[in-house]
Amino acid sequence: TREPGRCWAGRESGPPLPGCALPGDAPAAGRIGFFSGSSRCRGASATSESGSLSAARGRGGGERRRQGEGDMLIGSICQYFLVATVASTEARRAHLSAIVLRLSEFADALCTSADRVSMRMARIRIPSAIVIIFVTVQTGFLLFMYARYSSFVPQSEEKPSQVHILILSSWRSGSSFVGQLFSQHPSVFYLMEPAWHVWVTMYQNSAKVLHMAVRDLVRSVFLCDMSVFEAYMPWKRNLSDLFQWAASRALCSAPACDSFQRTDITSELACKTLCGRYPFSKVEEACKTYSHVVIKEVRFFDLKVLYPLLTDPSLNLKIIHLVRDPRAVVKSREQSVKALARDNGIVLSTNGTKVEDSKYKVMQEVCRSHVQIYETATLKPPNFLKDRYLMVRFEDLNYKLFMKITQKFRIP
Repeated sequence: TREPGRCWAGRESGPPLPGCALPGDAPAAGRIGFFSGSSRCRGASATSESGSLSAARGRGGGERRRQGEGDMLIGSICQYFLVATVASTEARRAHLSAIVLRLSEFADALCTSADRVSMRMARIRIPSAIVIIFVTVQTGFLLFMYARYSSFVPQSEEKPSQVHILILSSWRSGSSFVGQLFSQHPSVFYLMEPAWHVWVTMYQNSAKVLHMAVRDLVRSVFLCDMSVFEAYMPWKRNLSDLFQWAASRALCSAPACDSFQRTDITSELACKTLCGRYPFSKVEEACKTYSHVVIKEVRFFDLKVLYPLLTDPSLNLKIIHLVRDPRAVVKSREQSVKALARDNGIVLSTNGTKVEDSKYKVMQEVCRSHVQIYETATLKPPNFLKDRYLMVRFEDLNYKLFMKITQKFRIP
């Protein structure tokens, strides 16, 4: 009953060599369906094979081997679908490579053993190459459908983080006016020049040296972490110890100050009178109740210093670069000569000496920094600056506001 030749060469017992088939064998992979030699198709053909149980036992060696290979291949594909759902790209590639390897080995076995195909109604001879192509197309189709389905699965939507805005400008450029536009918004927590405390404490250093300390303080304020002020205000602090605190509507209303509501319009004088003695801890408490934080700052002279903040995903920082005609800036500075003397010395690196800037050297540095910031943001800017930088001219802002007012009240 054994077939002579290579299938049983040198063997007295046991199953035939791999890749051999007995006369009358119907290779499992030749049946219609996806790897019909697997357990999925054996159940469907149980009725037709019940009458030939004894014949199946006689040739079961080679067929069981091919059925086992088909089961292993189907198991690998199913496992790949599971891994592709939860694993990384590297794990998917590893499992897909294993499937391709098993498919190749299974195809070699089919090429050497598939002589005839068994069907329920008739026995039709189908070349093994066609069977392999059919199986390969089915596998590719399933993988294609899975990839297409995955592309339609909605990704989990992340809640957008708070939007923080830095008004980047210089002294006497209209930045206080622009800051008040934001401060009056009920969803904005606004602070005016918090880095003033850094420059007052470390006034013997230059502006370039103080860049890092100013940046760290600004970052902490954006995160509503007011403990950073402990290095510059070590004593017991109240709201009134914060520079220009009354310019912030958020610090003149609840929860920072119970004397006014968020919707109230208050004057700085009334705020200083009623809210100045509240503890400094109210600043952090109030900050955490707002969805947006806006800071107006005049102590940055290089945009690249802010790159760590712009790339920090927890900040979602946007910059408004406010500039003004330098002739108007000079005219305004002439009215605040003494108030700006200490800042002038830090800009010019005079080691703590106050400067009145009669020769406009500070203005030259300010203008140079504005040009540098603008060129950095517009001439080959890094990708993370896209949609995060906006340059605004103070004159354009005033003109547009004036036009809005005239249109509102129909002034000719």
